[in-house]
Amino acid sequence: MQVNAICPGTTQIELNEAVWQAWSQRQLPAHQQPFTTWAAAKTARLFSLNRWQTPPDDATMRVHLAALQARNMTRQTSNVDDGFVVQA
Repeated sequence: MQVNAICPGTTQIELNEAVWQAWSQRQLPAHQQPFTTWAAAKTARLFSLNRWQTPPDDATMRVHLAALQARNMTRQTSNVDDGFVVQA
């Protein structure tokens, strides 16, 4: 039995901007900012590769694990997260 896990990071999808806009509208005007400004600051602060993960990034790992070349990989956890940094 071959079992592997993929741990995706924050993925850039349309829902991110919609959630951000809903949250931003609840902030005081002085604290509101465009999504692109917020997203750029977030990626610079949290991702060592300084970019969002995209759905194709995740899909590439899934295809790799399904390929014959990965037949000897088992019980592995693959972080596909653009170098996400956890800050305490």
